[in-house]
Amino acid sequence: MTDLVALKSVGLAVGRSELFRDLSVSVQACEWYGVVGANGSGKTSLLRLVAGLLAPDAGDVLVAGARIADPVGWRRQLGIVWQRPTFWRGTVRDNLAYPLRLRKQAETTVDEWLDRLELGFQSNHPPDTLSTGEAQRLALGRALIARPRLLVLDDPTASCDLQSAKQVESLVAEFHSQGGTVLWVTPARGALPPQTQNVQYLHDGAVSCDPPSAQLFGGWD
Repeated sequence: MTDLVALKSVGLAVGRSELFRDLSVSVQACEWYGVVGANGSGKTSLLRLVAGLLAPDAGDVLVAGARIADPVGWRRQLGIVWQRPTFWRGTVRDNLAYPLRLRKQAETTVDEWLDRLELGFQSNHPPDTLSTGEAQRLALGRALIARPRLLVLDDPTASCDLQSAKQVESLVAEFHSQGGTVLWVTPARGALPPQTQNVQYLHDGAVSCDPPSAQLFGGWD
């Protein structure tokens, strides 16, 4: 299979601290790829590198085998859900429709998505009236509505109640079943849905298929 996005021998420093050294990650097209890392291990920075929001100090970030020449154009092919999503001014509907407007696509699916997200009754409310779980569902819907090439998820169920977490997992699973590629990072192995095909552990600036020592990271399952 083809690598959709890959980090090759990436180095990254934050201030005087080295965050990554010789970090290599390859996410294949149509794959569900999970990264588990303790708080402070660099999970969000990894996603920012993938999205072209950070430039590495060493190594390369490749999309389909080539360096990212147009970071803005690449981000328009992504759906990104951060752990604490932010929203634009306007209503729930406005926020959900924004990716379509940005791409000058028809907004014919907005009502369908509002129903699927169980947010139809709040469509004309501002996003700051939503509960935490509702806000995360809106963020995911906004990421999915324009049919991204890659879905990037920063521990998306961390603040959700059980019902919202199940809805998030179900929508991501549907996206993946239709040929979408998923990159999901979390501090807890058990937070990765069972559909995850490849699990890597981020520790000490690199990734490995083997979990770190239980003495260092007790509670990682």
